Amino acid sequence: IQSAKNQCNQYLLQFSEYEWCWKDDIAKAYKSFKSQEPTLDEFEAKLKYFVGIENKVEGMDGQHQISALMLQTTSLSKSLRELANKWKESFAAELHKEAFSRLDTVFEMVKTTRKRLLREVGGGDIDALAYVMQTLQEVRAK
Repeated sequence: IQSAKNQCNQYLLQFSEYEWCWKDDIAKAYKSFKSQEPTLDEFEAKLKYFVGIENKVEGMDGQHQISALMLQTTSLSKSLRELANKWKESFAAELHKEAFSRLDTVFEMVKTTRKRLLREVGGGDIDALAYVMQTLQEVRAK
């Protein structure tokens, strides 16, 4: 019996590498990840990491026999896949929010700049011309 118990514990150890999925807080983990100022490629790598976990867990057998015992791990595997998916979706949602915010900022800048550039410059209106030229210099600087 002790041998079977040891084998069961040994088998279940393979799932312990994923314990961070249910122990760690997603929001804190994202905040920590974000504090490193990741690039878009690093975001993609992180999302692929979560997908990799989903695929790896999905590839595990749903049952494992030890002596006379048959361990049913289908529900454990399913839960781990769902947790990995939750992490992936949370990180993706945060990335989407940030990208949307940045895009909105760029849109507002383009809208404002366009409005300033469309200012009519009449004949001899040097102030209007200076205003448009200043706008063009600001665009080049950005």
